[in-house]
Amino acid sequence: MSVAASLLSAALSLAPRATVVGPSSVEGTSEEASEGLQEGEGEDAVESEVTGALDGPARRYHQRRTGLGLGGMATLTGWSVANIAGGLAGNFTTTGERRFFHQGNAAWNSVNLALGIVGLVGSSRERREPVNLAVGAERATRAQFVFLVNAGLDVVYMGAGVATWAVASDPGVVAAPLDARLRGYGQALVLQGAFLFVFDVAMAWSHRILLEQARHKRVPKLHFGPTAGPAFGPGRGGLHLGVAGQF
Repeated sequence: MSVAASLLSAALSLAPRATVVGPSSVEGTSEEASEGLQEGEGEDAVESEVTGALDGPARRYHQRRTGLGLGGMATLTGWSVANIAGGLAGNFTTTGERRFFHQGNAAWNSVNLALGIVGLVGSSRERREPVNLAVGAERATRAQFVFLVNAGLDVVYMGAGVATWAVASDPGVVAAPLDARLRGYGQALVLQGAFLFVFDVAMAWSHRILLEQARHKRVPKLHFGPTAGPAFGPGRGGLHLGVAGQF
């Protein structure tokens, strides 16, 4: 998770009652999501945020959404602890670029560890304060936006890591012993960026699935590779290459 966007995510998680409007890139506004969540509920739809007044669907969605948040932050924290431990061990048992690779992993994950702990605290507090479907949909839309921003920054980090690695591998550009340091740090940046990209996309996608299930719609599609014809919407034809999905 990128430092700047992750700090935004952590701040938002610690202020769960703040109102944030998602961007147009996230399918549907929180108002539209709220309307969808109210469909089919009829007289059973409950607007109160009080725990005892929530109906079954609202309570289930709250448990699943906050459970996803806790699971995600626990995953990030566990990854950070493992990388810090492995990085410290590798720093004292290896030499050359391998040593700097481990140093880079430990340093990067010291930030992730702090963010993961803050996220766990915020998610735990939110779990103890159930909200209705409309408010839950707004928070899920906001979370999707933050994770997608993080995923975009993760791509930048991977690119920076590859560039650093490549430059340091050219003896005509970087001389020893700096080349070993830069290669190791570049490799660490690629690894961490790749993990965080998968993590952020998975979290955004999981929030989307839970939201669609709560709205009684089918699970959205995610496609990797070339497609022909309509692609997730009317008027979108032709040949598409890459990753396509509805968030």
